[in-house]
Amino acid sequence: MTLVATSPVAMPGAHVDGRAEEPEKLEIKGLRFTREQVEHEDFLSLHCDELAAKIADEVYWSRYEPENRVLDLSDCAAAAQAMIEAHTFGKDPQVAGRHSLARLNGTSSWYLEDELVRPEVERFIEKLECEADDLGWSYCFDADDENADELRQAVCEIAEERDDSTPFDVLGSCDRVEIAFVFMQDHGYFDDNCTASHKTWSEWSELSLSEGFLNTLPRLGYTLEQYLAHSKNQHEVQDEVFHPRPPRLPVATLDELQEAVDNACAQYFNFAIYAHVPLRDFLKMDLSKPIRLDRYSVATINMSSGTFHDINKDQPIILRPDEGRFHVFEKGPADWCGLVGSYYHAEISQ
Repeated sequence: MTLVATSPVAMPGAHVDGRAEEPEKLEIKGLRFTREQVEHEDFLSLHCDELAAKIADEVYWSRYEPENRVLDLSDCAAAAQAMIEAHTFGKDPQVAGRHSLARLNGTSSWYLEDELVRPEVERFIEKLECEADDLGWSYCFDADDENADELRQAVCEIAEERDDSTPFDVLGSCDRVEIAFVFMQDHGYFDDNCTASHKTWSEWSELSLSEGFLNTLPRLGYTLEQYLAHSKNQHEVQDEVFHPRPPRLPVATLDELQEAVDNACAQYFNFAIYAHVPLRDFLKMDLSKPIRLDRYSVATINMSSGTFHDINKDQPIILRPDEGRFHVFEKGPADWCGLVGSYYHAEISQ
């Protein structure tokens, strides 16, 4: 018998040492896929999560970013007004203000999907196709099928989860809101608590000694007796039931209040504290607690006829919730009278 020496023959897909040869893989953005995976008809869907995470790395998304301009007073009014209304009706004021700010500002989800995510997904699929073509592999995906839609949605969700911006980010330190703290009881309307003159014009000595003015006086810092001694008002007290409260620290001198009344330009008006304050600070206030302004104007104001006169006070004031109610203007004295806004800038805090 003749023995014949033979050489070992390697089997396809195996090394001579018996280890399986690693199959060829397509690599993209650090991800590697076999031919079987790429040629599967649901490739984009089956690998959606890992593909979306890589694509999302190329998408910068921040829903709330400051605009390159100072917002108008009218632009800032809605969020502050929503906060005040929520406080009035027993809801969460800060949540209401934030939601209003979010509705009116911020980039839309449509922009994220169509302008940011869609182009990135299309580029990614294009690159996948090129890599598969180079390897001679077939594929069943394109940028318009339903699996691509699923991939785009997944990228959008990741981008939104990574976004840590808040509605407050749209506001700069120069974005202010025009407010008035109207001295009044904690119920009723501004008109129910107004001060009236017996004349058809406003005059310090002719003010009606009715409920509105009698309740406002201690909130301005004075008793009825102090007012009568200064004004020489001879009219009788009109309301039989009147429970005076202890006066606060005066918001202005009696002479200054007389100037504000004599220049009110309306037979009916409210007394108020007026200022332009940073919106982002106002939205953080707890309206059920005292609020501090570092400076203010005491004003006579008629919100129906649009008349206004103020006395500027360069000193701080504390506004207590039992003294009055905040009002926000979309169009107010700054618009009515062409006021120079910086003259009324004040910082607000608690």
